[in-house]
Amino acid sequence: MEEVNYERVKEYSLKVLQMQPENAKALYRAGVAFHHLGDYDQALHFLTKAAKKQPSVP
Repeated sequence: MEEVNYERVKEYSLKVLQMQPENAKALYRAGVAFHHLGDYDQALHFLTKAAKKQPSVP
């Protein structure tokens, strides 16, 4: 299985968010990327925002 380049995921997610700041998928992916890169404050910010936009279905 190929290793994920989280720096690239972060870069692309932030580009999408510049054009579509409310895009739940980009918010989630940015949060995951920041988490894997060790920036937990930013990860929490993006994941919290994503959860508010796209809450899970019970």
